[in-house]
Amino acid sequence: MQTIAEIAIAMAGFAGIITALRTISYTKESIDYARLRELLLTSLGVVFFAFIPKLLSGVSQEVFWVWQFPLLAFGLYHVTLMAIFFRAAGLGAPKLYEWILIPLALAVIVIQFSVGFGFFPDFAPEAYFLSLLWLLFIAANNFAVLL
Repeated sequence: MQTIAEIAIAMAGFAGIITALRTISYTKESIDYARLRELLLTSLGVVFFAFIPKLLSGVSQEVFWVWQFPLLAFGLYHVTLMAIFFRAAGLGAPKLYEWILIPLALAVIVIQFSVGFGFFPDFAPEAYFLSLLWLLFIAANNFAVLL
């Protein structure tokens, strides 16, 4: 999970460099500004959530506290990111591939909450890793669009 966090930090850093080198003025209404915000939120979210299970495993060894509780928090964060995406979608029409990604994001959210609430506790580490990879994929997508 540390490697995933390092990749996310690298993407956030490269996004800052790209932003500094571009001559486009970023205003609150700019679609690129919204993408940059989403990139930073997803990248930093990956970094933050990658270390939560390790931190909690020092406190307790129970599956709920190490994997399920962080999955519930991760699910809430993911829902917040979806709300931010739909709010930013008002700045411009979402592209076709974004509409394809929405059902996949909803599937990841359903997995996060179902495992977090204890329906499939044996798959909690895998679900957590899937959630991290999904958020990293979204950050990479936003990074590619900003290029």
